[in-house]
Amino acid sequence: MAAYLREQSKDRFLVCPGMHYTPMDAGNALRGNEFFTDFFESPDEVRVLLDYCADTVIRLSRDLTDIVGDVAGGQVIWSTWMPGAHATSLMEDTSNMCSPRIYREFGREYTQRVLDACGAGFIHNHMLGRHQFPAIASLRGLAFIQASNDPSSRGCWR
Repeated sequence: MAAYLREQSKDRFLVCPGMHYTPMDAGNALRGNEFFTDFFESPDEVRVLLDYCADTVIRLSRDLTDIVGDVAGGQVIWSTWMPGAHATSLMEDTSNMCSPRIYREFGREYTQRVLDACGAGFIHNHMLGRHQFPAIASLRGLAFIQASNDPSSRGCWR
């Protein structure tokens, strides 16, 4: 689809590479809700899965950015320019349903691996996941964080 849109654009408009799962989100998509008990019951297998997911996310992100090209040496994601020809946009939603300890042990290092490989990143999260914001904000190469407000998170800005 990205290649088709790029060809059809004839350089009249930008084609954005789109948002990808983080490794933790990809692991949850592959395993379903069992992923959340796997942290406790099969931690070594979770790490193997997250290694695979990190490599896959990096490959997908690089392949798509190679197809759509860069914009002045960066990528445009959600109307925001990020430096780095392979900059990526990631959804870090699964972390919202985990404790900060689980994210530090199982999520952060794999998201960091993606950001290191891509050079910069935009991370989408939710206000219900604000307990993860300190860990997410400490990621090297994080250019932007976008926190979606959730209907049940009223008053979260206090």
